[in-house]
Amino acid sequence: MKILFINQEGHVAGSTLSLSYLAEGLARKGHTVYVACRPATLQSSLVSESGVTMIPLTINGALDTAAIRRIRDIVRHYEIDIVNAQSSKDRYASIFSRFFYKLPCVLVHTRRQMPSSSGGKLQAWFYTRGTDAMIAVSNPVKQGLIEKGIPAGHIHVIHNGTPRGKYSALDSSVTDKLRERHRLSSHAKVIGCVARSSRRKHHLQLVRALQYVREPVVVLFVGADMRPEYAKAIRAIEHQHTVHFCGIVPPVESLHYFKLFTMLVLPSTMEGLSQSVLEAMALGVPAVATASGGNIDLIRDGENGLLFRNRDIQGLAHCIERLLGDKSLRTTIAAQGKQTAFVEFSIAHTIRRHDQFFRSLVERASAKGWNTPNALSEPGGA
Repeated sequence: MKILFINQEGHVAGSTLSLSYLAEGLARKGHTVYVACRPATLQSSLVSESGVTMIPLTINGALDTAAIRRIRDIVRHYEIDIVNAQSSKDRYASIFSRFFYKLPCVLVHTRRQMPSSSGGKLQAWFYTRGTDAMIAVSNPVKQGLIEKGIPAGHIHVIHNGTPRGKYSALDSSVTDKLRERHRLSSHAKVIGCVARSSRRKHHLQLVRALQYVREPVVVLFVGADMRPEYAKAIRAIEHQHTVHFCGIVPPVESLHYFKLFTMLVLPSTMEGLSQSVLEAMALGVPAVATASGGNIDLIRDGENGLLFRNRDIQGLAHCIERLLGDKSLRTTIAAQGKQTAFVEFSIAHTIRRHDQFFRSLVERASAKGWNTPNALSEPGGA
C-alpha cells in the first residue's frame, strides 16, 4: 500500500511520537509511507531520521484552498491508496480535497486525544460522511466521539504502542547531569510530570496535592513552563517541597528524566492514550493518573498503576503517599507496568492492527471501484 499520513501539529507531544513510530513500522512492513507535515518541526525531523519520506505541507486553516490543492497533487503524484489525517486542520482539508477532486483513495481520520470540539451534529455528519472510517486510540476516545454524534460502527479502536528499542540506548551520564542540574540528592523522592503546558494537562492539580503530602518531595514538570496561575499554589508548599519547571525538552532527553523519578504523576484529562505513561511503565517507574480518557484503558488501579478522580486533590495526594511509603507496592506496580508496556501495548501490536485495518479498507474500496462508501455526495448515513 501507498500510505499518506498528514499531521499539522508536529510539536513536542506524545501524538507526534506515536505517528512517527507508526509510520516507520508500516514502512518496515514493506509499505510505501509518506508523512506530510510542516517543515522545521519535530515531526519532520523524526520522519527524516526514520527513512520515511517527508513531504512539506502547511495548512493555514480549514478552508485553505492552496493546501487542499496541495493534498490533491500529493495523492495524484504518489498514487496514494490511503490518507490518514491526524489533526483538526488535516481533517477538514483532507475531506475537502477528496470531495472536490474526486480522489480515488481511502480517507481515515485518527483521534489521539479526548474530543473537545463543539461542532455539534453538523460537524459529526461532516466527519462521518467525509471519511471511510475513524480510528480512536482508546475506548474512552471512541465513547467521546460517539457522544459527539459519530456512529459507533464508524470508529475502530487501535491503541498506541511503545517501541522497546528506544529505551536501550539511555546514557547514565545524561541522567547524572540532569541530577546535578536540579541539585537532586541520591535519596531524594522525585515526582515527575511529563506533559506540555496546557490547561487540560492540569499541572496545578499536582501542585495543590502537595499540601497533603507529608514527606518532602521534588517535582519536575518536564515539557512545561512556569505559569503565573501556579505561583500562589507553589508558595503554599515551597516550605516543604521543591518544584521545577523544566520547559520543553527533546524526546530523548525527556526519557533520561524518567531515571530520576520515584513515580510519574499525570493529572491530565485530555489523554487519548498517554505516551508518557507508557514510557514510565517501560522504564519501571510507577504511574499515577486521572481516571479519565485513555488512562482507563492503560491502567488497572492498584495493579499496574494508580488512578484518582479528576479534581480529587486529596485522592491524588493519597496515591502519592501510598507509593512514597510502600516500596513493595512501587516494585509490584513497576513490574506489572513493564508487562503492560511491552506486551499489551507493544508497538508491534499497534502496527499490525493498522496494517490489517488499512488493508481491509483499501480492499473494500478497490472492490467497489474506488467509489468509497461515505462520499459526501451520497445520501444516507454511515
